[in-house]
Amino acid sequence: MNVFVVRHPIFNRKKELFVYELLFRDGMNNALAPHSADSASSIVLTNSFFLIGMETLTSGKRGFIHFTHNLLLSNMATAFPKHLVAIQTKESVRPDAQMRNVYRQLKSAGYLLVLDDFIYHPDLDPLLDLVDIVKIDFF
Repeated sequence: MNVFVVRHPIFNRKKELFVYELLFRDGMNNALAPHSADSASSIVLTNSFFLIGMETLTSGKRGFIHFTHNLLLSNMATAFPKHLVAIQTKESVRPDAQMRNVYRQLKSAGYLLVLDDFIYHPDLDPLLDLVDIVKIDFF
């Protein structure tokens, strides 16, 4: 059985390895296969923690893993150790009251919260007060 996870290093300002972003891939061609976002995130979690081993995959560093709206509402994130996983969500997350509550619970439990592919919109202000890291793509 072949297992695929992209391990993308992210460095701090001092050019030191900070974390690895872990991404879903379905084969050697390094491309996304037609999976739902929920399925892709679940496969990354399964492969990283149960098949490969998170500490082996990240050399003990934390992994940025995408959690979809559905996975966050299902409370799946808390099944994984906070010292090894950072909860990363896309900018498309709905900042409704329910999601803000989930963010507050994860934050108070000690999870690192990351907002990915960020483009500012005033609707996201309530989440900006809760996240630890905002990732901005520069092209």
